[in-house]
Amino acid sequence: MDSKSLALNEKETKRYFDLWNIDYSDTDIEKVMKVMLGYPLAIRIFAMHILSYGKDSGLGSLKIDEAIRQGKEDLYDYYDAHVFDQWNIEIQEFLMNISVVDEFDETIAQMLTKRNDVTAMVRRAKEIGSFLSVHMDGESVIYSLLPIMRKAMNRRLRIKMSTTYVNHLYYTAGMYYEMRGDVAYALAMYETGGHEDAISRLLINNVRQYSGSGNYWTLRKYYQELSPETILKSPELMAGMSLLQSILLNDEESEKWYQELLEFSKQQTGSMRKIAQARLLYLDISLPQRGNIHTAELLGKLALLIKERYHFVRVFVREGVAVLKLLQDKRLKWGDKAYMSQILQECELQANYYPNYLMERISDVKLSDTAIAILRMQADGTKNSAIAEKLEMSLANVKYYNTETYKKLGVKSKVAAVTEARKRKLI
Repeated sequence: MDSKSLALNEKETKRYFDLWNIDYSDTDIEKVMKVMLGYPLAIRIFAMHILSYGKDSGLGSLKIDEAIRQGKEDLYDYYDAHVFDQWNIEIQEFLMNISVVDEFDETIAQMLTKRNDVTAMVRRAKEIGSFLSVHMDGESVIYSLLPIMRKAMNRRLRIKMSTTYVNHLYYTAGMYYEMRGDVAYALAMYETGGHEDAISRLLINNVRQYSGSGNYWTLRKYYQELSPETILKSPELMAGMSLLQSILLNDEESEKWYQELLEFSKQQTGSMRKIAQARLLYLDISLPQRGNIHTAELLGKLALLIKERYHFVRVFVREGVAVLKLLQDKRLKWGDKAYMSQILQECELQANYYPNYLMERISDVKLSDTAIAILRMQADGTKNSAIAEKLEMSLANVKYYNTETYKKLGVKSKVAAVTEARKRKLI
């Protein structure tokens, strides 16, 4: 029997409060269950604080938030004195370091603990208690501390270690998620550790790599928390803010950042000016409020920009039939006739080679509505446990869907599955 089997459910928690003549509402019970997670000791300590206010007052009038706060502190003190202090110091330090993440594999555990014997440490941890759970994510073994234990360990970490040490752990975790392409998790780690420069750098890279699909909606919290001074230093961030405000239907704010970027481009020289001009061009194409600009005019700007920079031909030619008619538009003004002739000639050849280039790719993978719903939530950075709760299914069922989806998409991880699903236009 594992520790979850011993947890009280909502009905049992109500019965326990009834035994102590504690009045409660359904809202009170919901709040207690969300924080205490049904752990009997946590609920007992909470009830003791409620009783200290007087039995007949009920929860609503007894400062329930304060009782929960005090209950958590008392519970964590109990763990510190009667559980953690009894463990080997190596186990304590190992678990404190990994408490900064919700779940971990061997790679991130090595990065956080600076140990290359993670498997042995996990085995030792499992021998002293049932607070570690394990599941498979593709071919990776994923471990996680029980939520209340992780929070207690995280508090112990902050008490025992310096702020600099703790913040560095969050920076390391952010780097791990960033390397995996998990931008939302990386930003959450950087934010918790107070690494504003890393947040700014990652948001800039996000705009550079995924101009049109940079998860602006998902990451809006981080973009909106940037200071105006930080945004005004980066053409990428000004462009990203303009796109985000457009998504939020704030056309006036979106146009404000467009104009800031335009003014920035006029004041710059060299490569910085070219970067700003490229971002402006993309916004001219993407922003609905700027939809009065003709496609031929946009292509003309693009052609001049590319010629000024590199004199590239392939950037046009590779699209062949997709752009040929647009490039032949007489309203498109070419400054360099030889450059125009070369591009048109190569595009015509490409169009003849691949006449069906514009035919929509049809995915041969069929996923159920549930599998697609899970993928969409994962793309937004939702944890498996939260997905299970939202879809009212067990965590094991969510993991089963993940495994089947990985097989169908030919991938081995959650990040790869989301990426492949987007390529196939499944989400």
